[in-house]
Amino acid sequence: MKLNRIGYKLGLAGAIGATLAVGMIVNQMMAESAVSAANQRAERARRVVESVMSASINMQQTQLAGRSARLARVPADAEKAAAEIQQFSTSMVTDIDGALANVSTAENRNRLTRLKELMKSYAAGAVELAQAQQALLLQIDKRGAVSAEWSKGLQAILGSPTLPNLAFRERVERQLHAADAKLNFMRSQAWRFGVTGDAGAITQLKQTVPILKSSLTDARMLADDREIQAAITRLNGIASDFVVANDEVVKIEGIKEALLRDRTLVYLGEASELMTASIQDARARNASARYDADEVAAQASRITQIVGLAVLLSVISSVVFSFLGIARPLTRLNAALG
Repeated sequence: MKLNRIGYKLGLAGAIGATLAVGMIVNQMMAESAVSAANQRAERARRVVESVMSASINMQQTQLAGRSARLARVPADAEKAAAEIQQFSTSMVTDIDGALANVSTAENRNRLTRLKELMKSYAAGAVELAQAQQALLLQIDKRGAVSAEWSKGLQAILGSPTLPNLAFRERVERQLHAADAKLNFMRSQAWRFGVTGDAGAITQLKQTVPILKSSLTDARMLADDREIQAAITRLNGIASDFVVANDEVVKIEGIKEALLRDRTLVYLGEASELMTASIQDARARNASARYDADEVAAQASRITQIVGLAVLLSVISSVVFSFLGIARPLTRLNAALG
């Protein structure tokens, strides 16, 4: 009976030690799993922050490229701006896709998806705006060439040696100068419409064209020299070319105004708000995830210390138990048998 009781004691001591060892292993595995999951959440939140911040930078670069397109002064600059808009827009969409791959909430996913749609629409409108600016600059150059031809033709008439011999010289010169003034006025009204978008400038242009034509017609009728008449007729054709070119400039300015109003600026307000909200949310979730990871790691460390202390106590208890409950009875048994 004593040997059996000693065997039970040995088995009980071994079972307690094995249970604690298994408990320590399980705790370690659970702690590592919890810490790993928390670190993964923190890492995803960090990637979201990085992606959203990069998208914000590319969004700003896209807007700057759109501004450069509007302010371009040569066609090459407008073409370069259009290429930059597409480049930065593509990079921004890639960044948003990277953020979407790591977001954990439906709210932020919907916000980023909407932001992606808005900036795609803005980029498309900005590229069209850059193309319109390029076409405008080309048309302005064309109008400038026609204007130079007008000035050359006008000076040729005013400097003609036959002009002083005309019966109505002063009236002819007056009509020619009036026509030149009207042509310059039309150019200034086109510039005014491009800068301010004032529809009154278009009204002024429509009213000025008949006056310009009338001044040239009157000048030709007053001139009693065929050479001067032919020169005024050519000048009238140049004026017609100028009116066509100037009307095209105004038309493209109107297209630019519509693109700026309906295809670009309309998206930027909402997109900026969404980007700000996305950045704030990503930063907050990143901080929360890092805090959770630290808390899980600290909790796992505390549990490991507690289990380790329990194992230490168990070992000490086993030693005491073995000495008092096993070694001493075995010593007495050995003496009795002896």
